[in-house]
Amino acid sequence: MLSTVSSSELSNVSLDHDVKINDSEYITKEKTFINLKSTVDVNSEYVVCDENNNDLFYCTKENIIKDSNGNHLLNFKIKENFILKNNTTLLIYTGGENGKEEKIEFIGRYFSKTLKYYIEYNNQNGKKEVLDVIYDDSKNLIIYYGKKKEGGIPICKIQKKNTFKNACKIDIAKGVDKLFLTVIILCIFNLKQSTNELGFLCALLVGKIIVI
Repeated sequence: MLSTVSSSELSNVSLDHDVKINDSEYITKEKTFINLKSTVDVNSEYVVCDENNNDLFYCTKENIIKDSNGNHLLNFKIKENFILKNNTTLLIYTGGENGKEEKIEFIGRYFSKTLKYYIEYNNQNGKKEVLDVIYDDSKNLIIYYGKKKEGGIPICKIQKKNTFKNACKIDIAKGVDKLFLTVIILCIFNLKQSTNELGFLCALLVGKIIVI
């Protein structure tokens, strides 16, 4: 069972810099939450709403993320290795497919009832940073800044509202880019679904995921 992280723990988080990969207007100013849910809009697959239920982002079936006014923010592609399903490449573009590419590595550690990832990326200043993701079958997902076993700080708690759907409430600490976090969560849900499809055999494999 996944160890719990309380709202007060997230409220007390104080990092010396923002968790982001580039300039963003979506940095949290205090502990807050957003909701991610499926949408019936033919042009979108998911919508992300703020704590006041105002739309923040739309994610289309083509993996394009737009703001509430329909402006393009970024797009991403997930390419799976059909021979080694645990090897996945995620391409993220800011400014369109010919725009800037960001490189992030997901290092998967699979267990029978828990998915764990180290996410390694370069921050805006070019310094390598690590997020630690722990996702269990109780519908909970926690993201730490830094490795948990080395004193990592919890910055995000996700509670899925339905085991079979990706609707969830996302509690976020101060100083985290909501857009960056949304892409990470969508990718993890995709990988979780792929892992379920592979069954127990895939759960025994150890993989490496590249995000560019």
